[in-house]
Amino acid sequence: MDEQYKKKLLTIIYFSVVFYALHNFITYFIFSSYLSQYFSRFELSMIYTVSAFVSILISNFFGDILKKFTNYKTLITVLIIQFITTSFLALSDSLSIFYLSIFSVMHIIFSTLIWVSINIFIEEFSDHKNIGSIRGTVLTLYNVQAIIAPFIAAQFFEFIGYTGIFILSAISLLPLMYINRRFFNHVKEPKYKHINLFTSFKMVWNNKDIRGVIASSFALNTFYGAVNIYLILYLTKTLGIPTLLYVGIITPLSVIPFILIPYRLGKYSDEIFGEKKAMIFGMLLMSITMVCIYFFKINSTNIMLWIGILFIARLGATIAETENYAYFYKKVDERSAGLIALFQNMVNIGFLFISLAGAIFIGLLDMDISYIFLISGLVGIISVFIIMRIRDTEIKRKLEIKEIEEKNGQATRIINKEEIEKENEAEEEWREIKLSSN
Repeated sequence: MDEQYKKKLLTIIYFSVVFYALHNFITYFIFSSYLSQYFSRFELSMIYTVSAFVSILISNFFGDILKKFTNYKTLITVLIIQFITTSFLALSDSLSIFYLSIFSVMHIIFSTLIWVSINIFIEEFSDHKNIGSIRGTVLTLYNVQAIIAPFIAAQFFEFIGYTGIFILSAISLLPLMYINRRFFNHVKEPKYKHINLFTSFKMVWNNKDIRGVIASSFALNTFYGAVNIYLILYLTKTLGIPTLLYVGIITPLSVIPFILIPYRLGKYSDEIFGEKKAMIFGMLLMSITMVCIYFFKINSTNIMLWIGILFIARLGATIAETENYAYFYKKVDERSAGLIALFQNMVNIGFLFISLAGAIFIGLLDMDISYIFLISGLVGIISVFIIMRIRDTEIKRKLEIKEIEEKNGQATRIINKEEIEKENEAEEEWREIKLSSN
């Protein structure tokens, strides 16, 4: 594919990221609060558990799906289904509990699949020399909507309630459908590798670098699950902070790090290298903050305090996530559909783990909801020990430079040797000429 054409398609896919993020974030921060109107905490946890489990099963066959239908056809089909599903959720008062649970599960599953397909296109159109800055740009564009969408959602929630939020979320998919149909219909896609979930896990297990980045991703998504399923319930249901304040003020201000950090940090990864140190620092900052919520029994209703706590935790998360993305996509290419699907499905694996923990500890054992924050923090701290084993690209770069210098040195020595031999030959010839003249 021509480089200029790839750059054009990459710019277009950036717009896809923006509209997908709007669709996702309009409902993302209020979804568990929405479900809590109709389901117990155990049932709510099981909805997230089933969603995550089914998404993982689908990812097992994702490479085969792409090989048969292409990424373009897969994405357009999933977008249509997601539009219908989200529209039905806007009619929740008219749905039975059974159908509401089915559509809720579908909404989570297809949202994940859309993001996997978009990421495969991003990988296909990316210049691997600049993968860090490209991924930083993607995360910045994605996370800007984490501020814009809650503000918009808060306005709709105030006047129309949850119905308006889901209608808006469904409408935001329409530009995404148009972009996909208009620009990606004739894109020549690569031959995707057939790598099922179990093979991918085996590859991860045998490669300490990929194992480290997957562990980091698992911990990150455990954190996101803890915050977006249970922390919102803790603040709005246990502490009594109004949902409108959480969506309209606490969330937009606390996600600012997701906008300020990714692009510059991604550029740093390309120019200076060394994702490992930043990944560890971010993971520790995020994890220690979550553990502190449990140990210090923070139950204040002070909004500024919670903005500060979530700001620090998300600062750590965005540092770890940016380096996580940059490191992973330097290790794979667009043909590695199985590994990309596995990496993106760490969202579901993290949510599966934390929702199962919630179902057991909160639903069955009736323990305090703050135990989830302790579990999330401990997962992050444990992941640091796995991340520490990865081979930093900074070290790899130094070895490459050393190897180049050694080759240059060897070449210089060969040249010098040849020059010395030529000088000796010339001197010998001169001696012979002098002797013959005498």
